[in-house]
Amino acid sequence: MNHPVAGRQRIDFRTELERFSTIYNHVNQSPEYAYSSMYHCHKQLMELYVSDKPIDEHFFTIAMHYLVSFDSVGSALKSKMFPDYGIMIEPVHDDFEAAMVITLDYDSWDYGRENRNAA
Repeated sequence: MNHPVAGRQRIDFRTELERFSTIYNHVNQSPEYAYSSMYHCHKQLMELYVSDKPIDEHFFTIAMHYLVSFDSVGSALKSKMFPDYGIMIEPVHDDFEAAMVITLDYDSWDYGRENRNAA
């Protein structure tokens, strides 16, 4: 995750597919719930991001709920194109629907994480 606010340029999360899938299924139980999650999790995520609170499990959980609410993430998960893959997201501070979301094979994700200073 990359976001230019508050001087933090990289927040790196790694998780197992099982946990990722569980969060995805929870958030995407209906289109309405996914959209509501996108809105509310974005708000919470931006509040946490600009605060001095530590990047911890709570932050990770909110970020994951926000990330999996994007249709492109669901498409990548369902495609099973990559045995190991990574997703980069760059949220927009004042628009919960506007985020750059990229799905890459793990090696490309790791390269991008290092070179873009994002994960």
